[in-house]
Amino acid sequence: MANSDDAKTAQTTDAVLTTSEVADRFGVSRATVLRWAAAGRIPSRRLGPKTIRFRAADVDAFEAAS
Repeated sequence: MANSDDAKTAQTTDAVLTTSEVADRFGVSRATVLRWAAAGRIPSRRLGPKTIRFRAADVDAFEAAS
């Protein structure tokens, strides 16, 4: 049986953020976040033609590198 630390890690690594959530976190516009994603500065996953999500771990790494 997994301990609670393993469960917390799994939840953190599986967490995803919307474009708006990332924009709010960095104090920038949604358009800026979309430009960062298009330029490859921040990894993103396209779920549909208008739907993009960002893994929380990727956003954390982006913030640490900034």
